[in-house]
Amino acid sequence: MKPAQERIRAAVAASLPPGYGAITRWSRPRQGDWSWMFEAETGGAAPATLLVKVPRWEEATDLGSALNAGPQKDTEEEYRALEAIAAAVAAAGDPGLTAVVPVAYVREVNAVVTERLRAVPLHDRLGRTRGSDAATLFQRVGRWLRIFHATSDQQLVPFEAGQFERLADAGHRGALGDSIAAVAAVARVRSGRPVSVGVLHGDLSLRNVLVTIDDRVAVIDPNRYRGRIAGDAAHLLTEVRLGRCQLITSGAFRPRSRVEQLAVGIIDGYPEIDPGALAFERAVAAVKRWVEVEERTKGIARLALLPARRLFKSEVGALLRQP
Repeated sequence: MKPAQERIRAAVAASLPPGYGAITRWSRPRQGDWSWMFEAETGGAAPATLLVKVPRWEEATDLGSALNAGPQKDTEEEYRALEAIAAAVAAAGDPGLTAVVPVAYVREVNAVVTERLRAVPLHDRLGRTRGSDAATLFQRVGRWLRIFHATSDQQLVPFEAGQFERLADAGHRGALGDSIAAVAAVARVRSGRPVSVGVLHGDLSLRNVLVTIDDRVAVIDPNRYRGRIAGDAAHLLTEVRLGRCQLITSGAFRPRSRVEQLAVGIIDGYPEIDPGALAFERAVAAVKRWVEVEERTKGIARLALLPARRLFKSEVGALLRQP
């Protein structure tokens, strides 16, 4: 085992509560976009599978440099957020929800340790789930969001249209430019209206929502930044409607009518979200994703953008027409 991995294993073993016992198996690291993940098996009275997450960032390109950087405030705050979520979900007593069990924040190696939840990502369930069952899962996502947002202070503040004016001034042309201008125009109409802001999950994706075998819902990897509360639900629904397969097929894989059922499900679970605000935030998320797709697609691959552009234009227009 390499020195950095040995250091992580030793630090984690020393930080575990006594009931977990000794680590009996330690996996090789699995590198993701923003972390390294290890699995550890423990041999206590009730053996458990633990997930050990060591964050990575642009200045920490390998495990050694990440460990040498020392403890990071963001990582510890992520762990404290997991503790707060677990406590809030338990207090809610909602049988449709669950949470990962936080085990330790290991300052010595800046690692978050949790018990592995036996569940699959929502992404894996959507393709095998009937429409009504999927709407039920999204209602549970809405209930989870309602609990999560309540763990931090929420405020009503006047809606500000400035960021949308700057986006409209960025010089995008064609259908994308027209769609951005349409979003900015609606933003001006909404300017000054009270809007609820709070700490968002920040990356509510189909892979970060987990579903257990009995259909309980949990959410992992909160990024935690302040924003308009409808933004989390908008992020998830935009991925459902405008994911890669959707863009290639002009949305045939998940028709708009089905995605609207999922949006209704979220609002059923989180009635404080205004449907009009959610539709607007989805339009915002759609144009931001459109910009991202245009910027990262190069060369001959841009020919594949034709069906994607049709879907983006249609989706933004439909969302902005919602009251």
